Amino acid sequence: MESAKSQRSFAGLIDWQIIAAVLFSVLIVAPRSYVIARAHSETYDAQYHITRGLSYFARTISKKDLSCNDPPIGEALIAVPVLVTNLLEGRDIDDDRLYDVAGRAETIAVRIALWNTVLFQCLIATVFIWLRQLYCVGSAWLAVTLLSLEPNFAAHIPLGTIDVVAVTGIVIACFFIWRYFESPSISRLIVMGTATGIAMTIKHTAVILPGVIAVSAGLRWGVYPWLKKEPWVEWKAALSGRIRAIALIGLVTAVAIALSTANEVMPLVSLKKTWPEERGMSFLHWHLPGGTYLRAFKSGMDHGRIGHECYLLGEYGTKGWWYYFPVVATYKVPIGIALIFALSVLMLWWTPLRWEECGLIIPCIAWLLFILNAKINIGFRHFLPAYTFLILLACRNVWRGRPGLLILYWIAAAAAGLHSITYHPDYLTYINFPRNKTYLDISDSNVDWGQGLKQLRHYLDSDPDGGRKVWFCGFGTQDQEEYYLGDKVSFLSGEEPPPTSGLLVISPVQLLGIYNPNGKVAYSALRNRTPDAVIGHSLLVFDLDRDQNKGISPSSR
Repeated sequence: MESAKSQRSFAGLIDWQIIAAVLFSVLIVAPRSYVIARAHSETYDAQYHITRGLSYFARTISKKDLSCNDPPIGEALIAVPVLVTNLLEGRDIDDDRLYDVAGRAETIAVRIALWNTVLFQCLIATVFIWLRQLYCVGSAWLAVTLLSLEPNFAAHIPLGTIDVVAVTGIVIACFFIWRYFESPSISRLIVMGTATGIAMTIKHTAVILPGVIAVSAGLRWGVYPWLKKEPWVEWKAALSGRIRAIALIGLVTAVAIALSTANEVMPLVSLKKTWPEERGMSFLHWHLPGGTYLRAFKSGMDHGRIGHECYLLGEYGTKGWWYYFPVVATYKVPIGIALIFALSVLMLWWTPLRWEECGLIIPCIAWLLFILNAKINIGFRHFLPAYTFLILLACRNVWRGRPGLLILYWIAAAAAGLHSITYHPDYLTYINFPRNKTYLDISDSNVDWGQGLKQLRHYLDSDPDGGRKVWFCGFGTQDQEEYYLGDKVSFLSGEEPPPTSGLLVISPVQLLGIYNPNGKVAYSALRNRTPDAVIGHSLLVFDLDRDQNKGISPSSR
C-alpha cells in the first residue's frame, strides 16, 4: 500500500509536458545536427574555442597566454566531448590537435554536435516552463517548435562555437530574474545570482545582465508600487530590505563568477606584457580569484571599442552600423516567423502588454539596444539573444484562445520550418527568399565560415576540372584546408594576384576582400560574373578558361 502511494507521489513530481517538449525538440535537433556535422567541416573559429576550452580544464590558459576575448566557461562546455575523447585516447587533456590523425576531426565534430543538442535542451525546457507559466501551454509549444525549427539556430547548434550556449545561459538567467521579482525569497535570490554569474562567464553577450536586474528592480520596487498607489510609509519601510537584497544579488553574482573561473587564478593582463608604472596600471598584475574572467572582460571590451572588419551592402568598415542587424534580419529571418512577429504587433491592439511580461520585455529591449550599438558586425549569430526574446514575445497571443489566429500561427511556423529544410544541411547560409548574389550584400559568417570544405572535396572527386588546375581561396585555417583538400587544389591566400586560368573556387568573404585589403581589388572583376557553380550554398566556382556566358553545369552539392 505504501509502495503504491510512493509511486503515485513520485509520478506526480514528473512533468510530462516538459519531457514531451524536450523529446520533441531532440527528435528534430539531434538527427539534423548529426547530418550537419557529417556534411560540413569545422567553422573558422571552432579550433580556437576548443583550444581555450581544453586549456581551462588543464589550467593552462595563463601559461599559453591565450587571447581572452571571451570568458572560458562557454568554451569549456563546448570542449567537453573533445576532453572525453582525449581521455579515451590517452592524450593530454589540452591536446587540441584535430588534424593529426585521419578521421579525428570528423569524429569530434559529430560528438560536439550531439553534445550541443543536449545543452540546447536546457534552453527548450526553460522556455517551455516560462511561457507555460506566463501565457499557456499553447504558447510554450509554439515557442519550442519555432526554436527547434528555426534555421539560424539549426545552423549554430552543432558548431564548436558558443553562440547558442550563450543564448541558453542568458535566457535561463532572465527566467530566474523574472521568478525572483515576481515572488522574492532568499532561495530565489541565490539561484538568480548564481545563474547570472554563470551566464556572464559563458560569453560577454551576457555582460548587461546586471543592468537587466537593476531595471527589473527599479520597475518592480519603484514603478509598480506607484502604479498600485502603495502608501509611502510601506514603500519606505521596505526600502532597506530591498537595498540589502541588491547588495546580496551583487555578492552572489560576483562569487559565482569567481568560483566559475577559479579553476585557474591568473593575472588580468598577459604575463608577457608589462604596463608602465606611471600609468597606474600595476594593480593589473595581481593574481585575482576570477582573474580569468576579468582579463577576458578587459580584452572583450577592448575588442568592442576598437571594432572589427565588417561589410554590408557594398560598404566596408571596422565600427559597424546601427542598422546592420535589422538589414541582415531581412535576409535571415524566415518569412513565416516574420509573419508571426507582424501578427503579434497587430494583436497589441486587442491584447495589451501585461505587467507580468516585463520579464521578457526588459531583456528583449536591453539586448536590442546593446546589440544594435555593437561595433562587431560579422554575423546574425550575434543577434540571437535579442532574436530569441522576440520569438518568445511573439508567442504571447496564443493564450487568447482565438482558433483562427492559432491556426495561422501554426501555418506560419510550419512554413518557416519547411522553407528552412530547402537549405539542408547548409543552414548557415540560409536566406529567406531568393535574391541575386546575396553574398554581395551580406558576408562573413552569414554566408561562409569555412564549413564547406567537405562538400568541396566531394565536388572535386567528380572531376569537374577535367584535369585542369584548381585554385582555392577559402575562409578556413591552413591546417583545416590541407586536411580536407590535400593536394586536390592549389591554395591562395587572398592577398596573391588572382589566377588567370583553370578552375577557381573562392569563398564569398575572400571575393570581397574583407580581411585582405588587396582582395578588394584583386577579385573585383569576378563580382560582376555569375558563378559557374555554387558548392554548399557558399563556395563560388569560376571557370577561368571559359566565356562567362557558357559556364558549366551548376552544382548545389
